[in-house]
Amino acid sequence: MISVCEQAAAVIYNSIVFEQTQEDSLTDPLTGLPNTRFMFMHLTRELARMLKRYRVWMSIHYTHPSELTPEVAFAANRLADHGIPM
Repeated sequence: MISVCEQAAAVIYNSIVFEQTQEDSLTDPLTGLPNTRFMFMHLTRELARMLKRYRVWMSIHYTHPSELTPEVAFAANRLADHGIPM
């Protein structure tokens, strides 16, 4: 029984640490205000919502393959997933 309690305590502790880490990754440690990462996540979500609502076409141009960063690919996939023709 003690072993089960110890494992349950470890799971609860790890979930609390995970949640705190997620929150810390989106806020400035000094002020507690949302940081740049939060802003880009929020802007991407809101842009996708707005574009879906008003039905617009989006053209994205890259001049070099190195411009297609993981962040750009993520944002483009998110827009495509929301039904934005590209």
